[in-house]
Amino acid sequence: MNVARFRGVQDVVADLSRVGGSDALLQSLPRLFAEAPDWLDYEASTWNVAPLNKQARSKISRLDFARYGNGDVGEVCKVYLLWSIVEMGPSAKSLRLKYDAMKSLSDVLQARPLAAIRTEDFHVAEALLAKSYAKGTAARWAGSLQTFATWLALHTGIPLTYKSRLRVPVAHGSRASDAARAEKLPPDEVIAAVVELWARDDLR
Repeated sequence: MNVARFRGVQDVVADLSRVGGSDALLQSLPRLFAEAPDWLDYEASTWNVAPLNKQARSKISRLDFARYGNGDVGEVCKVYLLWSIVEMGPSAKSLRLKYDAMKSLSDVLQARPLAAIRTEDFHVAEALLAKSYAKGTAARWAGSLQTFATWLALHTGIPLTYKSRLRVPVAHGSRASDAARAEKLPPDEVIAAVVELWARDDLR
């Protein structure tokens, strides 16, 4: 893929790097674009991520970035989802969770640049989710926002310390599901991001 065609996202990420003091995400863009799957049309305003569901019958699973009123959030959401695809190999359902959660950040920031984002913006988004959705849905989306905040801080240096205060009601002990037990573990995205940054020679 031609990196020069992605000037818009590079400008947004460069602004984040200047604010946070880390160019880790900016430096990773060429590799992410090069390793993007052939079926992904990165520049498209709508992505069909159905190919991530290798055993599903549905051939359509759309993510419409035109729904994002804040262009910066839309650009970085694309990068975040591309990073997830390249590094984590998620399902289409998992990717949609991230996409839906970040829509709330777009609503909160409105016309403000993403480089101006602060931890408090995540708390405002969390409050909107809690007000607008059922407890389980709001908690899952807020958890996804927490993972994104940690990812953004690791890759740009912006000091985000958001921790979701919403919790999904779960069973414990022998009646707990695998998903419930997984809630207690660090997100895979966070572990992968730490490993990726640790491997960079310039950060040692």
